Amino acid sequence: MPSKTPKKKQPTKKPLVKTGDQVTIAPDYSRAFPTFYANFAMVNHSQTDITVDLCLLAPPYQIRTGDKTVALVPPVARIVLPGKMIEGLIPGVTRTGS
Repeated sequence: MPSKTPKKKQPTKKPLVKTGDQVTIAPDYSRAFPTFYANFAMVNHSQTDITVDLCLLAPPYQIRTGDKTVALVPPVARIVLPGKMIEGLIPGVTRTGS
């Protein structure tokens, strides 16, 4: 009968951040990532999420429907955010350069 080898106890990993420590989170720009230009945004929401469709509004893409003209523009990106995150974004997008 083969002998059983006792399992080695795995060393416990210490957390990088202790409970109660303040942490600043910042983007890591050392790697390439896609960048998109958009000059039109359509915002929708549910009870839990905010969805922002970013579109490119040039040249005009138009379809006539009866008495209305509907401009269909190509979306370049869709961003879905948790609703709670919006409270922190509002001050950032409403600040002026002065």
